[in-house]
Amino acid sequence: MEERDKLVLLRSFFAIEVIDENILSNIGKIQEEFRVTNAHVKYVEIKNIHITLKFLGDVEERVLQDIIEDVKKISIKPFEIEFKSVGSFPKPAFPKVIWIGIDKGKNEVMDLSKQIDSTVSRYGIKREKRFQAHLTIGRVRSGRNRNALITKLMEHQKHSEEVGTMQVNSFQLKKSQLTRAGPIYTTLYDFPLGKE
Repeated sequence: MEERDKLVLLRSFFAIEVIDENILSNIGKIQEEFRVTNAHVKYVEIKNIHITLKFLGDVEERVLQDIIEDVKKISIKPFEIEFKSVGSFPKPAFPKVIWIGIDKGKNEVMDLSKQIDSTVSRYGIKREKRFQAHLTIGRVRSGRNRNALITKLMEHQKHSEEVGTMQVNSFQLKKSQLTRAGPIYTTLYDFPLGKE
């Protein structure tokens, strides 16, 4: 009984942080363009922008320590990412998530996600059915002004706009604390790339 009381669950995920100021500025400008539509969209705060590699959910703190040790064994060289184009899931006519795509570096991101997915599955964490490398910038909350939102999405999709390029030298294990003001992300561990 005492042991159960000591269990600490952490809502956590693996991610690649986006900290390049030029890229974040460009993302902010794109979000502003969508805000003009007055569609009911919850935009990701610039300070929270990241590429999700693997969402773990609520995991015991002590299990996370074991996961960290296993994930440290993943070997992948540093690589470059180019963010390009704006799109939506699941389809343009019914957008639920607004995203920025990854052009250069997409295969490396997918490989890293696959290795993490395989590693954490040993701890009973469900495998990904299909991973799509992207950067979420907004989540649609209702159908308000959907037509204006779709029109804006189509405008962006007509030209493949370049958002920026950055070097990836590490990835992170993050804790997510949900609050009324929005999620608060804290880095639990930073995994450098290129270490043998």
